[in-house]
Amino acid sequence: MKQTHLWQLCLAITLMAFTACTPASTERSKLEDKTGIPDTLYFGDQPIPLSQGDSTCLAQPAAICEYGLQIAFLGMPLSALHVDDEGVQITDRKFSEGGYEWMGKEISFPDGGKIMLEGEFVDAGDPAKRLPNSTINRIRIESEQFRTLNGISVGSAIAELRSQYPDSAFRAYYIPEYEMVDISLPELSRLHFNVPGNDTISQQANGELLIIPIEQLNQDQAIKAIVVVM
Repeated sequence: MKQTHLWQLCLAITLMAFTACTPASTERSKLEDKTGIPDTLYFGDQPIPLSQGDSTCLAQPAAICEYGLQIAFLGMPLSALHVDDEGVQITDRKFSEGGYEWMGKEISFPDGGKIMLEGEFVDAGDPAKRLPNSTINRIRIESEQFRTLNGISVGSAIAELRSQYPDSAFRAYYIPEYEMVDISLPELSRLHFNVPGNDTISQQANGELLIIPIEQLNQDQAIKAIVVVM
C-alpha cells in the first residue's frame, strides 16, 4: 500500500484523531518497569523523553495527559496493561483493514464507561510476528472518570472546552464515516475531542472531510470521546 493510502487509513480508523501514523517498527518499547511510568517513551526506534510536567500528569490516577493515562500511556506494551479495580473488565481485540492488522484492548467500567487501546499497524498476516509485542498507539476515552488537567472530560460542553483555552486556534473537522467532529488545539497536540455531527453538517460535507469553524458548532454539544494519539 502506498504511503498516501496508509495515511488515509490512519485518518479513518483513529476515529477522529488527525495525526501521523506509521507501521510498527522492529524496535519495541524499552520499559524496564512495565507497570510504572518511564522517563522515556519509545515509538519504534524514536525515543521521546518525558518532561517533568508529563510525568507529573501521568502520576495522577484520573488525569488525561498528552501521552495518555496512568494505567495506559502511549508506547506502553499492550501486554503490560493491568487494572485490578473491582468490576472492571478487559477484552482483547484485533482489527483488520486496508491490508493492515493491529491489536487492541477494551477496558469496560461498571458505570458503562470504556477505554479503547490500539496498537501499531502491521502488514496483514503479521509476517514479522510483531503483534504479540504491540505497544499502544492510540487511546480512546469514553468515560467521565478521567479529566484533563483543566477539568475537561467526556460530557463537558464545547463551550467549557473553549473557555479553558480562550486564545487557542481550535481546529474542527467533520469525518463523515463516523458522523463525528474532531476538535483539537495546539496546546494539547495529542489530545482530540470528539463530538457528534448533525444532519446540517452531514449535508455540507457531502461525504467528504469538512473543516468547520468551531463557532458554528452547537456550543452546548457534549464531548463524546477524548482521543490521545501519537
